[in-house]
Amino acid sequence: MIKIETLEGEVLSKICKEVSPLKYESIVKTNKLLDGSYHIQTIGEPLKYIEFIVIANQQQIEKINLMETMGEPLKLVEYERILVGLIAGKVDWRRLTAGYIDRTRRLYEGNIKLIITGIGDEE
Repeated sequence: MIKIETLEGEVLSKICKEVSPLKYESIVKTNKLLDGSYHIQTIGEPLKYIEFIVIANQQQIEKINLMETMGEPLKLVEYERILVGLIAGKVDWRRLTAGYIDRTRRLYEGNIKLIITGIGDEE
């Protein structure tokens, strides 16, 4: 099962799909030297991140949005692997269901970019 949780174990969504493999992003500076050759410099450690689509109800979305705004870490549990990280930027939510008064039955999906701060195994 692929799901997202708070660090305390509160489940925010049990439906995560299209989880990307671990990706890297770095700051690269390219300079042309006087002799016409190029020098490429990588600055700092590369940023590790993963992208996925989450499906959540309105109550779960409000918690996810608050965590993003407050800079709180999120835990992605992907079968036997746990990825802890921060949400990079606002999540653009799209409504999937229509006509429900109950907030827990209104489903939305959104793309999340999670900047990885820790990787572990499920205990």
